[in-house]
Amino acid sequence: MNTLYLEPQTTQRLALSEQGEVRPPEALQHELAEFLKSFPEVKGEEIPEEVWQAVVQGQSLTLAYSLHRICALEQELDTLRKRQDNQRRSTGSFARNAPSTPGDLIAMWWNEAR
Repeated sequence: MNTLYLEPQTTQRLALSEQGEVRPPEALQHELAEFLKSFPEVKGEEIPEEVWQAVVQGQSLTLAYSLHRICALEQELDTLRKRQDNQRRSTGSFARNAPSTPGDLIAMWWNEAR
């Protein structure tokens, strides 16, 4: 079974809710087990601070990390779409579109004249 290593201060923060209420250890263990089922490849140190803050405010770790990943993937998709749109609009570099040898240029003109 996968385990999620957490720093002791992180575990302490998770045990307390924003209102200062202590979460039962069983609830914390259940939440971590659910997270590991959904994200088995994620290590504790890879979870950003904003996710931990959302957990302290009452969101489940799985939900908070899922929302974080969705935002990151939306930003990545937006960047890729902008890059693709820019490539589509660009005329490209002159060197890429130019014939590679003078003979190619003569052959191109020859074929156009026919």
